[in-house]
Amino acid sequence: MKSRLLCAILSLGLIAASLAQPGGGSPTLSFVPSLTNWTGNADATDKNTFPSLLPAVEGVTYKIVYEKGGTATVSISFHNNNPTDDFEGVILVQDARYIHDTEPWAVPWGAPPPVTIPDTLLSADDVALNVPINQNGSATLAFAGLPAFVTKGHIQCTLRIEGNFGVQVPGGNPSPWNGQINFQTAYITFDDPTGVMDPVWTEMLDMSCTFAQEESAQADVIREVTQGLYFGHIFAYNLGTTATLYLNFTNQKYRLKAFLTDRQSNGIVPGNCYDINGFLTILIQSQGVSASGRVVQLQENIESENEESIDFFTNLFCPVGSDATNNDNYYQIRFAVHYQSTSVGSVNDGAAGYLEDLSGFTYMNPAWLWNPSGSWQTFNDPKMNGLTYRKFISGVDTWSVPSGLGFPVVTPGALPALEGLAETTWFAAGVE
Repeated sequence: MKSRLLCAILSLGLIAASLAQPGGGSPTLSFVPSLTNWTGNADATDKNTFPSLLPAVEGVTYKIVYEKGGTATVSISFHNNNPTDDFEGVILVQDARYIHDTEPWAVPWGAPPPVTIPDTLLSADDVALNVPINQNGSATLAFAGLPAFVTKGHIQCTLRIEGNFGVQVPGGNPSPWNGQINFQTAYITFDDPTGVMDPVWTEMLDMSCTFAQEESAQADVIREVTQGLYFGHIFAYNLGTTATLYLNFTNQKYRLKAFLTDRQSNGIVPGNCYDINGFLTILIQSQGVSASGRVVQLQENIESENEESIDFFTNLFCPVGSDATNNDNYYQIRFAVHYQSTSVGSVNDGAAGYLEDLSGFTYMNPAWLWNPSGSWQTFNDPKMNGLTYRKFISGVDTWSVPSGLGFPVVTPGALPALEGLAETTWFAAGVE
């Protein structure tokens, strides 16, 4: 008799132990990660998927994109392992947060700090969940209060499900599942990606969300993206070449996949001003800021007795890919044309680090949000600032290609003179 009673007690204990393990035993629910579906997010792709989009049902694998300060809505699914009862209950959201896990980009204006941005706490209402016997059922959670600035990270939530079966919870209904879910990478952008970045490529967001992390104002985003490209060891200015590697004039597309492949293989890649500032334009567009390109050159109707060319030469600048903190890396360079990126009516130039700003003060940075005409040439008696020193005059000015540089450096032979500017706007109509 005692042995029968003991066996009965042991059997009850084993059943209770089985029911007390969320996700295991029966009756329980099981989280189905592959059915996780985010909505209200921006269309996205990547170099391996383009021209198709990433799957509409992202699971917990494919990256997602949301605008800053908004709400991320997700349908999550559970499977009912109970062989006899439909589940009827509620998902209780015990904690929800956005965790910032971007690795800082190495830049020379300061050692990259560790990721110390506090988690952004999110709010989400409890929702009903009904799951038929041996089937899947879904419920939609709305995580409100996304970070109010650009960043890269992921959403994490802690849930408890209560309903008509499961392990008894003190002070609550039986619980067939509880646990923590860490979702996939979630990019937070300034605005919905635009231009050729609609749909947006996630590789571009890996850069732009890192460069502009914690920025919430449009001007700050443009500044940080421009600085990030210039200082980020991405391009080396291929001065002295006229053929573009990535901006395809024939079909008016930027060869983005080719660039990303080359960089994956070689690290820093060569490029001229079209390649570099074309890429900058795409980076800015990935943050939802309108941007395009402009070609600047001297007006063709300039008259001069000594002039044999309409080429101009620059003020002192440091080509991208060189150390802009070293004064020895600043040169005056001969150009026929130059290509820049424009946004919100201003000029950004990720190809050149200017020794002085438009007011004549020591700058040693790329141009961002410079006045369009002033960025071409600003006269600060007796100095000239901006991109252009003046036109190149054969017999007055000389140029040479110093050993190890591979591009022509000008030695001015006369005082600066104001010149006319011819400007045309051009940018690729797509990416490939």
